[in-house]
Amino acid sequence: MLCNGLTSEKDRNYPSLFYIYLFMLLRELLIFSSMFSIDNLGERTLNKIAEFALSSQIDNADKLTVEIKTDPSQLAKGMLNSLAINGQGLVMNKFLRMQEMRINLTEIAVKPFPALLGNIQLTQPSQGTIDIVFNDSDIENVFKASLADLENIKCKIIDEENIEISLDLKSKSPIVLRLKPEINEKDIEVKVLKTRADAEISPELMTQILQPLEMLLNLEQFQIDGVSVTIRTIIINRASVQVGGIANITHFPKV
Repeated sequence: MLCNGLTSEKDRNYPSLFYIYLFMLLRELLIFSSMFSIDNLGERTLNKIAEFALSSQIDNADKLTVEIKTDPSQLAKGMLNSLAINGQGLVMNKFLRMQEMRINLTEIAVKPFPALLGNIQLTQPSQGTIDIVFNDSDIENVFKASLADLENIKCKIIDEENIEISLDLKSKSPIVLRLKPEINEKDIEVKVLKTRADAEISPELMTQILQPLEMLLNLEQFQIDGVSVTIRTIIINRASVQVGGIANITHFPKV
């Protein structure tokens, strides 16, 4: 240490050297611990903290799990082998209900030090797959929430291609629409295959009716901090509608 408040070059470098030595020590400890198969404890800790962070983005969930696969030597290098998010009975933004949500990522680059403390910080964007499953009730719920001026709204998945919705205009006769969602180059578009109605349906009313389903299937209300989705597939069966695509993650939600 020099006089008059001046510091030597060695003193100024001391903090950075300390963290370098600390990192090297932790790295060696992690590699050593892998020899004794105690890495599952680290995975469980990361899983629980990640679940807690993710749950802050969701209004309600019957079940939500995060499964991270890694080992001490990989974690010391800043790598997670895989990350799987699985949810059942999810509610997001009050109106978006999902029977299932599955997100799978592989080879995720993270900052080693925060990860040791359970704080997942990505060093570069990661990409994986996402699948969302809706049933009749989920679809019916979004119609009821969006079309408050219509009555007796009922929704049913009738086969491997079509969804049927029935509703009443106030003081008018009921309307029944058979709808077919199709994926195009950019998103999912809902086409009207068949209409049963005594009164004429205006283009404005038809747009109003179709919009909630298109918003639901295009996941416009799906909001998790740091996650964006590109739709690639839609599969319809008699019990559910499954929307699949690419999940792009720039950062993981913070606790």
